[in-house]
Amino acid sequence: METVIQRIVKSIRSSAKYNADAYVGPACILWPDKDRQWSPVIPSIRIALPELLTLGDYDPETLTGPGIWIRCAIAGSIEGIRPPEGTVPVVYMPGVSRQELRAVEECEESIKPLVELQYRGSFWSGPESRDWTVPAFFSSSEKGGLGLDLDKKDAAKSALREALPILLGMDISELEGIRLDKAYFVQVKLPDPEVSVLRWLDGGEEYRKATVAGTWPTLVKYCEDKLNLNPELEDVGSAARRFADREGKWSNVWNRYREAPRRYPGIRRRLLDIHPGHEAEVFWVDPSPGVYDGWPQWNDYQENKLLAELAKLADEDALEPEAARKRILVMEENHAGRRGTVWAELGYAPL
Repeated sequence: METVIQRIVKSIRSSAKYNADAYVGPACILWPDKDRQWSPVIPSIRIALPELLTLGDYDPETLTGPGIWIRCAIAGSIEGIRPPEGTVPVVYMPGVSRQELRAVEECEESIKPLVELQYRGSFWSGPESRDWTVPAFFSSSEKGGLGLDLDKKDAAKSALREALPILLGMDISELEGIRLDKAYFVQVKLPDPEVSVLRWLDGGEEYRKATVAGTWPTLVKYCEDKLNLNPELEDVGSAARRFADREGKWSNVWNRYREAPRRYPGIRRRLLDIHPGHEAEVFWVDPSPGVYDGWPQWNDYQENKLLAELAKLADEDALEPEAARKRILVMEENHAGRRGTVWAELGYAPL
C-alpha cells in the first residue's frame, strides 16, 4: 500500500542517490516548477518532506526565503534549520525552470545565489532530464513516476491539477487499471454532487468559504452543466427557488434531500425567506403534494387551513355527527398525502 504523496516523496529523495566510490554526495535536490503546478500542494508535501525549502518571500515558519537565505540554510548556517538526519535538503523553486538556472547572465538577481547549486546538487527530473510536471508524473512509469492511464487531453490534465490536493492521499492501487479522464477527476473532487449542492443550499457563503481547494470550481461547473445555474453569477436564493420547484435535474437534488432532510436545517429557513412567486390561487388552494410541496410555505398554509376546518366543526353546534364525519373524510382525502412530505418528516405537519 503506497499513497500518491508517499511516491512523490520517495521519487524526490531518490534523486539524491549517488555512487559513493566515484562522487561526493549532492548538497541539495533542486525542484524547478516553472508553471507552479505543484504549488497548491506544497504545504501538504512539506509535512511528509520536512527537509523541503521553498524559494520565495522570507517566511521561516514555512522554510521559505530568497536565494541567499536558501544557500545559508543548505550550508547549515541558520540556527534551528537542519534537515532530518540522513536526508538531503530539497529546494522547491516555483516559477523557475532549470533552463533559467543555466542561463546565468539572464536569470533574475533573486535566483542567482542558487545557480551554482546545479553543479553541487542534483535535479528532481523526469524522463529525458525534464522537469516533472504533474501530468508527466502521473503518466510516466520512469524515474519513480506513477505510470497511470492518464487521458492526454488538455481538459483532463487541467482537471488532474485541480484534483491534486485530494489525489495526494489516495492509494495508488485505487488509480491503477482505470482511465483517468476529466470525468474521473470531477468525480474525485465532487464524489456526490447532489449532496454538495445541498450543503451549499444549507450553508450558503459559509459553505463556499469552507470548501476544499478545487471543490468549489468543480461544483460551479456541475451546476452549469447539469442544473442550468452558475453559482458565481446567481446567489444561493436563486438556486433554492429552482430546488423547491424541482426544475429539470434539480429533482435529483430534491430526492437526495428527501433521504435525510434533517442534515440540512438551513434549507427550510432559506426557502422561508423567498416568495414562491407562483399564482396565489393555484399555489395556495391545491392541497395535493407533488406540485408545490417543495415549498414549506405551502405546507404551513395547508396546516393552517386544516386547523381552521377542524375548528369550524366545533363551532357549528347544529352540525350532525354524520355530517361532521363526512367533512373529516373530505379533509383526510385532501391532506393525507402530506404525511409523506419532507415537512411532515421534519415535524411541520402534525395535523
